Amino acid sequence: FWSSRGWYPVRLTYRWLSPSGQPVADGLRTELAHLVSPGQTVTLRAWLLTPPRSGRYILEWDMVREGDTWFSAQGAETLRVPVAVGHIQ
Repeated sequence: FWSSRGWYPVRLTYRWLSPSGQPVADGLRTELAHLVSPGQTVTLRAWLLTPPRSGRYILEWDMVREGDTWFSAQGAETLRVPVAVGHIQ
């Protein structure tokens, strides 16, 4: 079971990577709305904060067990999306 409450809460998060795959910044965390059982799927609405500089990045979505591990570090697949960031002045 996954929960965003209690010890080692599980949350959706993301990282910004350079085009070569180097970490640029960690992202915001999104809470799970309820307890998630094995085999269950959920849809989450997440806030996304872009890096401060314009440029090309890779947005990598991952799950994290706070204080313990990122799911990708345990072999789980992530979702990687190329993104061009431009800021309006």
